[in-house]
Amino acid sequence: TTVMNQSLQIQDEAITGLEDQTREIRVREASRLEHLARGYQAVTGGEMARRAYTTEAALALGVSAPRVDSMLGLAVFLADVYRDTAVLTRTGELSLQHAQIITDAGMVITNVTVTGVDEAAIARSIEL
Repeated sequence: TTVMNQSLQIQDEAITGLEDQTREIRVREASRLEHLARGYQAVTGGEMARRAYTTEAALALGVSAPRVDSMLGLAVFLADVYRDTAVLTRTGELSLQHAQIITDAGMVITNVTVTGVDEAAIARSIEL
C-alpha cells in the first residue's frame, strides 16, 4: 500500500502542477492580449499605420494578421462589453478560447434579440 500511496501522491502533485501551469498560461495569454490591444490603441495615423502595427504584432506573436484582427476584436469586446469575462481571463479562470466562445455566442444572442424586437416593432406598427 505504500507504493500505492506514493503513486497516488505523485499523480495528485502532477494534476496540481498541470492546473497551476494552465492557469499561469491563461494569465499570460490574457496579458499578451492586453499588450496587443494597448499598442493598437496607441497607433496614430491612418489605415496604413494600423496595418503596419497588425503585421508587426502578427510576426511577434507568430500568427497571421487576420488572427491578430480576431484577437483585437476579442480584446474590444472584453474591455467594453464582457468585463466579467475579462476578469476571469486575467485571473486565469477562463481561457481566451472560452472567452471567444462567450463573446461569439453573445453576439448571436444579441442579433437574434434585436432582430426579434425589430420584427415585433414592425408587426405592431402594421397593426396600428
